[in-house]
Amino acid sequence: MIDALSILPDQAAREIEAEWLAERGTVRVADEVIVDLMTVAANGETYDSLRPHILKQEKDGFAYYILDIDSLIKTK
Repeated sequence: MIDALSILPDQAAREIEAEWLAERGTVRVADEVIVDLMTVAANGETYDSLRPHILKQEKDGFAYYILDIDSLIKTK
């Protein structure tokens, strides 16, 4: 995640330590765009319970993964 965020113009993401990120659970990175990183899911959901709801999207030759809308609502 840190490598992916390093493409943002602000260099703050490069200062994030992986251990700190893992302990936090949720982090908001406010740069040119706002990115919410969740290393743990909310409301009792886990990666395994959400895995069937992951959607692969592609834009400009890059693939990224998002949750379907129902799962996003469950984790809020």
